Amino acid sequence: MQRPVAGTPVNLVAFNSTRNVAVATKVEKAGTSASRNKGLLGRASLAADEGLWIVPCPMIHTFFMQFPIDVLFLDADLKVRR
Repeated sequence: MQRPVAGTPVNLVAFNSTRNVAVATKVEKAGTSASRNKGLLGRASLAADEGLWIVPCPMIHTFFMQFPIDVLFLDADLKVRR
């Protein structure tokens, strides 16, 4: 397995192990201050198989969002808490 080059998008998958199903197959990680601040702003929509993982993320806002979103809050073990 090769290590990704910094700044190169990595294809992450959100998987529900209880139901054995992929929730999103194209998850982008927002792990820098700039990417967390931008979040989903400027996007008109997300496809059903897309997501944004904001790390760390104790809270979010949806000001100026142009579409509804579902939100999950994960703990350190990546288990859904809210």
